[in-house]
Amino acid sequence: MRKTWGIIALFALILGALCGGVPATASSEGAPPIEQTVELQVTVEKWAKMSALESMELDLAQPGTRRETSQKITVATNTKVRVTVSDPTLSLIEEDAAALGFKAADDLPLKYGVGFRGPITSSMNGVKEYEVEAGTEDTRELVFWAEWLDSDNWYRLVAGKYKGSVTVTVAAIN
Repeated sequence: MRKTWGIIALFALILGALCGGVPATASSEGAPPIEQTVELQVTVEKWAKMSALESMELDLAQPGTRRETSQKITVATNTKVRVTVSDPTLSLIEEDAAALGFKAADDLPLKYGVGFRGPITSSMNGVKEYEVEAGTEDTRELVFWAEWLDSDNWYRLVAGKYKGSVTVTVAAIN
């Protein structure tokens, strides 16, 4: 009986070795690789950059004087943008205390404005807006001009320093 159990144990070992070896052989020889495709996407946001702008000043010495000053403005953008400048307003800030805050109104002998002048701008005073294409850098002039009209009411423009501002805006075009 002992001999029978020994033979049964030997067959069990042989059978176990054969069964255990088959899956190992199959996995190393015939199993296909596992592949999967992964979609990729990068989103680049709209972005524009404008050069730093400085204060602009003019002196008008007498009626009939027209002066202008300008500075370069550069806009670089990765999307189509519109560059605009707001309308300026000027108010008296010093000299005659009674006239402080006096606004340069339309009926006074002072005309002034701010605009952009570029390669194809024919207007002496510039334009109020322009567009820059995506992937480009554009340089123009920001022009500030003022004229003290030599008219019958030239004296209505109170002497002193006038101060104001404009806003230059760069906005994406949808």
